[in-house]
Amino acid sequence: MHKHTSTRHKKKIKQSAPWPYKPYVFAPKKKI
Repeated sequence: MHKHTSTRHKKKIKQSAPWPYKPYVFAPKKKI
């Protein structure tokens, strides 16, 4: 089960690449 979550998370991160730098784009927009 643990491995399943890891694979699912990795696949989601690969598809949702903008999640790591999403806060970066939201931070400047919110600050402005």
